[in-house]
Amino acid sequence: MAVTLIPFLPVQTLIACSIGLGLRANLPICFTRPFLPSPATAVTYLPACSLVGGLILGNDGGEAFAKIKADLMRVVSLSPAWLLSVGALALWLARGGLGYFLAKITCK
Repeated sequence: MAVTLIPFLPVQTLIACSIGLGLRANLPICFTRPFLPSPATAVTYLPACSLVGGLILGNDGGEAFAKIKADLMRVVSLSPAWLLSVGALALWLARGGLGYFLAKITCK
């Protein structure tokens, strides 16, 4: 996850694959993981982080969803970094858990 803080995508991919080789991880996942927070996915990922982070911290979900629906990127640009971080962490854990569960089911 910290690899994606490097702003240049090819460098992220090389570092992620190097770490993956050292840890004997799944290389296709190491190769594709840095692409997740790229600008192409920001349109869906950042609003989801904002919404989930707001829900975790006690904001009204209906009101937050209405704001996101009205002006998608304005809401994200005005969201505090900690709100996006809490949402990103929650979504990261949920995606990881779901991926682990699906892998366990399909690889029996």
